[in-house]
Amino acid sequence: RVSGVGFSVAENGGTNAAGLGIRSFSGASLLSELDSGKGVPVEGATLDLLRRDGTELSLSFEGAKTVQDIVDAINAVDPGVLVASFKTTGNGIVISDSSGTGLLSINETAVSRALKLTGSEDGNADLEGTDVGIEAATTLLSSLNNGAGVPVGAGTLDITRRDGSVVNINLAAAVTVQDVLDAVNAIDPGNLVMTYSATGGNFKLNDQSGTGPLTVADNAVSQGLGIVGSEDGVVDLAGEDPNLRRSNGVIDLMIRLRDALEVGDNREIEIVGNLIQDSHADFNFLRGDVGGRLKSLDRYASILVDQDIQIQESISEVFDADLATAITEFSNLQVTIQAAQQVAATTLQLNLFNYI
Repeated sequence: RVSGVGFSVAENGGTNAAGLGIRSFSGASLLSELDSGKGVPVEGATLDLLRRDGTELSLSFEGAKTVQDIVDAINAVDPGVLVASFKTTGNGIVISDSSGTGLLSINETAVSRALKLTGSEDGNADLEGTDVGIEAATTLLSSLNNGAGVPVGAGTLDITRRDGSVVNINLAAAVTVQDVLDAVNAIDPGNLVMTYSATGGNFKLNDQSGTGPLTVADNAVSQGLGIVGSEDGVVDLAGEDPNLRRSNGVIDLMIRLRDALEVGDNREIEIVGNLIQDSHADFNFLRGDVGGRLKSLDRYASILVDQDIQIQESISEVFDADLATAITEFSNLQVTIQAAQQVAATTLQLNLFNYI
């Protein structure tokens, strides 16, 4: 068992954990069991959500018993547009909103804290390119692709934006990575944005013009820049696992109690206190069991001591005897037996004539 940390049983893109019935977080999970047993306070509390189109929602989950009830309530608000689902890798709830391109945010409330579903995502997903060897904005295009360079004069960089419009960017005059960034970012400043990653060595393209797919056409220029393909969505807001499993060992409980005391979490203190009492009761039971086992061992030890004494006595009678005395006693017994046999033989030979 692991002490001091929680652990999950989740999927990794498959369905094995659910099939075996061991996934620790699913639609069937009871809300009362989440957040280390504190539960989700659905009565009198709401989930406050700011959608990408600027709409604010306060969702009530009164009467909800399971996680699936929460998911169903969210999906009923704007079916197909505001979507709650489960992570395919790991555990947690994922919120997707295609109502616009703005900020998707969930405020921190008692409900969102218990569901581990807080934070924000600020728009459409990036279209990420492959590693072409970018190290800095001053990196020469001629040094990319292991020295093969980028054929910037072979055509244009053709981008289909999320609003459906198409831009064709001429990069013939570009010499460095920064020249490419400047040319793309000048099209629609703040909305169509190209950046680079020095750690990944690649370009990234982001577009906030709409909610459709962002596509870069496949040609010699885009291949040289390593950014080809399509990204068709916005960034989902993904929560964490609200149903972590704990070992509930002594060390784990002490760590949880320390953390609860530091933040003044009275509910967690109460839960940990009850678990400590349960552990104390278990300890007393085990102590009694160990005491009984020790008593049995003492009894067996006493029996073994008695048997050892008897064995030693038997050995002493055989090996520690006085040989002279033993021989004398044996001789006397032999004479006695012989005399008895002679008397018996004589007696058996008597008949009626011996008495006439």
